[in-house]
Amino acid sequence: MDARRDWLLAQARAFLEADGVDLKDSQVALLEQHVALVREWNAVVGVVSTGEVDSLWERHVVDSLSLAGVLARLGISGGNLVDIGSGGGFPVVPIKIALPGLTVTVVERSEKKLGFLRKVFGALGLTGVAFRHGEFSAGMLAQKTDAISARAVERPEKLVGSIEKAIGTGTVFLSQSGVKFGEGFFAERVEDEWMRSGLRRGSLDIVRRVG
Repeated sequence: MDARRDWLLAQARAFLEADGVDLKDSQVALLEQHVALVREWNAVVGVVSTGEVDSLWERHVVDSLSLAGVLARLGISGGNLVDIGSGGGFPVVPIKIALPGLTVTVVERSEKKLGFLRKVFGALGLTGVAFRHGEFSAGMLAQKTDAISARAVERPEKLVGSIEKAIGTGTVFLSQSGVKFGEGFFAERVEDEWMRSGLRRGSLDIVRRVG
């Protein structure tokens, strides 16, 4: 393990511990396996940009783990998460590894990428996951949803209407895109150690339905 990844992992584990999450060595091994699968298959599936293949820990893994920390602080470690546009599995795979009690639904419009995600979850032995193929709509959700993420969506503004319909009472949307929601929704900016250390890419807002 190179020095930079060592440092990133040490910081992430410390912040997760502060958030109430103990990231064990066996879970770190699963994160490494996920990274290896992305590197192995990226040329075929195209789940991350070519320039990011050698910086997956810095660009994707720790940022994804920062969302696991937020979910833990919100008391959603054992709830239901829907991840829209999962692509290479960021953030949903690291989140599921860090919070194994979480039930996740993966929504991906690319059949090729969805096949890759099935391969990843199977290879890592992660259970409690459902797969949905196609554009996201609130009708895809068959059960109460505690949290929604959409980190890898290319044009998140196109999904605002569908996400608004999916945000029920008690549901949070982890917004990393800065898109604006209509009346009846409140966005709370998250300013924590993950952000201050630079381990989270960009800003994070927790969007809730109000009233």
